[in-house]
Amino acid sequence: MDTSTRLLQPRLQSKQQPRKRRPCSLGSPTFRRLGQGFSYNAGRGIGALFPAFVGFLSGRLGLGLAIAIFSLGAYGVMIVALFLLPETRGRLLTSLEQPAGE
Repeated sequence: MDTSTRLLQPRLQSKQQPRKRRPCSLGSPTFRRLGQGFSYNAGRGIGALFPAFVGFLSGRLGLGLAIAIFSLGAYGVMIVALFLLPETRGRLLTSLEQPAGE
């Protein structure tokens, strides 16, 4: 077989092994899709209000200060969430689950 024929044929053997699918134990796919869709759209809805709030506040304080106030507020919320949420690095999903009664 010459070089041009060998280059045109698809490779049948891959050097990488296919990844095994691991089951996710965090509920049904329908429930996960519902939660993801709600979170995404709620975030978009709330995020759409902030430019209006900046506009209202900029009439009294100036645009730069209004943007600074909302930016510092967002960073504050992020830092509070950083310290209140549990660390999950290196833990299995089964160790994060709580029984339904709690």
